[in-house]
Amino acid sequence: MKAGLTQEEVAKRAHTQHAYISQIESGVRSPSERMAEDILMKGIGLTYMQTQRIINQWKLQRMGLPQELESIAETGFIPIPVLGSVPCGEPKEVYEDTHGYISLPKSSMPEDHHLFAVLTEGLSMVGEDIMPGDIIICDPDAEVKDGDMAIVRTKDGATLKRLYFQDGYVSLKPANKGFKPIETSTLKIVAKVIYIIKKF
Repeated sequence: MKAGLTQEEVAKRAHTQHAYISQIESGVRSPSERMAEDILMKGIGLTYMQTQRIINQWKLQRMGLPQELESIAETGFIPIPVLGSVPCGEPKEVYEDTHGYISLPKSSMPEDHHLFAVLTEGLSMVGEDIMPGDIIICDPDAEVKDGDMAIVRTKDGATLKRLYFQDGYVSLKPANKGFKPIETSTLKIVAKVIYIIKKF
């Protein structure tokens, strides 16, 4: 156990059973994402950002995606870094760091563009068939036009939405009736979404 903690201590702090922690550490069981957060934050004492980085790496490993650039050797493919996750709901701060790589055919990707990928969080874009854990390929060099889907950064953080340019402001529209559009006059367009890889 990290930080000199025993399995019993981690279990107590995370409000779970010692046997459960033992099974996770030995690889017998896999925790849910929520339980993983409790174990890492409450049980071990990691920060939210550290926890999310570990969980994102775990998601990539479960999906069979390579963690190192050197593991992508297919001819005709390009490596695209996976830079953490992006919320589809209310904007929030995100931790940007390379968590692994995916490889996609060069023939289907724009040339000389600095593409990156992120995992999606939240349910506000389910109407676009974007669910938590999907991977979106983003192009920061592409022009974002009215009605395009993009990652943007507002004063509150980053979010994924369709953009509609109005007179003096931009409307960030979700694809879920349970969420309201966000209207703002100050935002930074991070990248246009060009491709979606479904989790299942």
